[in-house]
Amino acid sequence: MRAADGSGMADDPPARRTVIAIPAKVMLSPAEVAELLGFSHLFVIRLLDQGAIRSDYLPNSSRRQIHPSDVLAFQSQRERRAEGRCRIADIAASAELPY
Repeated sequence: MRAADGSGMADDPPARRTVIAIPAKVMLSPAEVAELLGFSHLFVIRLLDQGAIRSDYLPNSSRRQIHPSDVLAFQSQRERRAEGRCRIADIAASAELPY
């Protein structure tokens, strides 16, 4: 069934998103970040090395810890970039430009 304004379905369920509650004082390991983002552990290590996700070393250790807000900032930036790429592709397609 279409909505009254003719745009899409009236009974379309809202988009579903997974919500994970993490206490603000908790620090994450690279393996936990990889699990949350759906990346491999090695890819997260590379992101940490490049500074794409901020991390701190534990005192007197080579182990890293990551604040959840830094993971959320990275994910938000990644989503904004993906949206921008989609908009560029849509504009190129509507202008019949080769993409």
